[in-house]
Amino acid sequence: MKNQEQCVYIVDDDAAIRDSLGLLLGLNGYRTLPFSNADDFLKVCAPEWSGCLLLDIRMPGTDGLALQAALHDQGVSNALLGAILVGKGWITTEQLGRVLSEQFDAPFVELAPQSVNPQLVRLLPETFARERQVVPVQIRQRRLTLAMLTPDNIETISEAELITGYEVDPVIAMQAEIQATLDNSFDERLVARQTAVDMKLVELEQAGPSALSVADS
Repeated sequence: MKNQEQCVYIVDDDAAIRDSLGLLLGLNGYRTLPFSNADDFLKVCAPEWSGCLLLDIRMPGTDGLALQAALHDQGVSNALLGAILVGKGWITTEQLGRVLSEQFDAPFVELAPQSVNPQLVRLLPETFARERQVVPVQIRQRRLTLAMLTPDNIETISEAELITGYEVDPVIAMQAEIQATLDNSFDERLVARQTAVDMKLVELEQAGPSALSVADS
């Protein structure tokens, strides 16, 4: 196979996702080469290939993380792995968000770290939040909106519900934004400026006028 200069390699076991990404990237002027599984990609991948690899982390057989490790061992990763298209400016966050939302059947949100209440984020222990890459972003009517990389992670959702006492509504967010929000929310200098009263007021305001009326009575 000829050198795939500036090609985007799509490795995903979901045909609908491969087709959607191929169409989206094609409309933006990029050549794509789809693969239904990691093993097929590894069979034909050559060290001289360059471009960007967009892969699914969870796939039958060889998963995305194992594929990255294999490419590294083969000396391919330096030239090939871009992994995050948004980071290279090839597609916008909004465009990627639409694709991810379709893939996971969950809303996509763009996080603004400075606007998320640190007391809300601290409903989850820092170690748990960083290991699972999750951020509580809103409470409304006893339901917690939880920003996640993979909103189909039932184990993480169940543990978050057990820890917080809230039912969880998962949403998708970008890893960089999740990390920045966690860094901001667990910065003691910033968190010291807020109190538990702030947290309660935010929850009551988000619950609506009826909740405020009950609280005032």
